[in-house]
Formats: sequence, structure tokens, C-alpha cells
Amino acid sequence: ASSDITPEISEIVTYPNPARGDAATVNINYSVNVAGTITLDVYDVRGSKALTRTSPAVDGVKNLIQIETLKLAPGIYTYTLTYNGTQTLKSPQKRFVVIK
Repeated sequence: ASSDITPEISEIVTYPNPARGDAATVNINYSVNVAGTITLDVYDVRGSKALTRTSPAVDGVKNLIQIETLKLAPGIYTYTLTYNGTQTLKSPQKRFVVIK
């Protein structure tokens, strides 16, 4: 049963990186082994939360979350993906750069 499987977030890919221009979109692809809800938290270089997105995640396929960079200042951002709001089921911290 799927309840016996420990959920994992894997194969995280961020592109383009760096993201250039006001109309840029950062794409975050990832996989999960158990369907659920993924929360994306993005932080600026000072550690302040820049945005949060929640998205359904389907197991067995590449999932995608897109971030429009229009409202983000140029700089380095870090992010984590959290599975079903469980802090223990979090991806390693990743980063992307916005250049305008």
C-alpha cells in the first residue's frame, strides 16, 4: 500500500538559471514517489520569504511549478519544496538567480 512508502521529493531541476529579464519565468521540475501537495517557499538573500506556492503533485511524472520573476528583485533566491506541509519531508535547499 502507498501508506507504507516514505514520500520523497527528487530529481529537482531549476531552469533557466539565471533567469534574465522582467518577463522571465523560472521553472522548477521535480518528482514525487507518492501523490500529494507540494509547497514551494522562496526566500531572498536576507532570508525573508519572497513567495509561497502550493501545487498538487502526481507520482510517476515530472511535476512543474513556475515562478514569474516580474515581482522579484534581481538577486539570489533559495527555495525548498515541502510535501503535504510536513517539515520533515522537505527537499534540500536549492537556489536560482534573477538578473534584470
